[in-house]
Amino acid sequence: MNILHYDYFIAIAENKTLTQAAHVLHVSQSVLSRYLQNLEADTGIRLFSTASGTYQLTEAGSIYQQSARKIQLLQSQLQQKLYASHVQPNLLRFGIPPIRGGASLAYIYPYMLERYPSLHVSVTNEGSTLLHQKLLAGELDFILLMIEDMGDKKPLDFHFLPLEKKRILMGIPSFHALYVQGGTATAPSVLSIEDFTLMEDAPFVLPDDRTVIGRCVNHFLKSHQLQLNIQLQTSNRLTNHQLLMEGSYAGFVDEESAARISGLRYFTLPGLPALTEGMAFPLYHTLTDSERFFFYLEYQRLRQSGSRFLAPNEEVNQLLHAYDERRSS
Repeated sequence: MNILHYDYFIAIAENKTLTQAAHVLHVSQSVLSRYLQNLEADTGIRLFSTASGTYQLTEAGSIYQQSARKIQLLQSQLQQKLYASHVQPNLLRFGIPPIRGGASLAYIYPYMLERYPSLHVSVTNEGSTLLHQKLLAGELDFILLMIEDMGDKKPLDFHFLPLEKKRILMGIPSFHALYVQGGTATAPSVLSIEDFTLMEDAPFVLPDDRTVIGRCVNHFLKSHQLQLNIQLQTSNRLTNHQLLMEGSYAGFVDEESAARISGLRYFTLPGLPALTEGMAFPLYHTLTDSERFFFYLEYQRLRQSGSRFLAPNEEVNQLLHAYDERRSS
C-alpha cells in the first residue's frame, strides 16, 4: 500500500477541508477528492461526515485515523532500521558551501566530537547546485543550503528547516548617477522598475545560474524584459564580492554580504524574491540525534553572532524547544 495515502487521510482529518489539505500536501483538490471516493468505496464505510460543510471524522473514520498513524510510525521505524543496516551508524555525511563552511565547522565540530567521540564526520565543500544533486543521489545525509523563498508556492524535492531569511540587494558604485539615491545595507532604498532602466549602461558583475542569486536575478530580468551590461558572471562568491569592493562594477548580493562590501550604495527591487538559508535533508528522512544536534548548534552559532536574519518556522521552534528541554533535564 502506498504510505502516502495515509498522509492524504490524516491531512484531510486535521485540516477539515479538501482545499486546505491540498495546500498542505502540494497536490490538487481533485486528487484528494478521487482518493477519498475510492477509499470509501473500497472500505464500504463512510469515514467522513460533510453535513456541516467541513470534513468531520465519523466513528469509523477515527478508528481508521488511529490505525493510519500506527502504520506510519511502523513504516518510519522500518525505514530507520533498513537505513542503519547499510550505513555506518557513526558516520555523518553533510555538505556546506565553501563561503559558509569555515565559520560553521570551527564552531560546531568541537561540540560534535565532545558529544559523539566515535563519530566519523565526512564534509563536502561544494556549490549549492552540486550539493543538491548529491543529496538527492543519497551521497549526503543533509546539506546547508540557500534557496529562493517561494513560501508555499513551489514544492521542494527535499525537506527544509529554515535558519535565516535575507533579501537580495543591488549595489551601486560611486561613479553612477543613482549612487546618491542609494541607501545602506541595513536600510536600502527602493528602486522602481522604471528607474532600473537607468542602470542598463552600468558595468555589472553577476553570480551565474549555478548560484541561487544568479538564477533569481536572471529570472527577474527576463520577466521584466530588462537588459544589463554584464561584464562577468561567476559562481565564485568571493570573486564576485572582491570585484564589487573595487568599486568598478554594480552587482547583486544578499544583504548579509552587502554589509561587508564597503563603497557601494544599495537598493531593493520590487518583485525580486528573498533568500532562505537552512538545512535540507531527504523527504521522509527522520533526523538522527547527531543531525538534530548539528542543526541546534548551527542555530545557536547564528544567534550568538547577533544575526538579524534568523527566521525559524514553527517546526524549527519546536525542534529547538525540545532540545533545550532535553539539555536542561
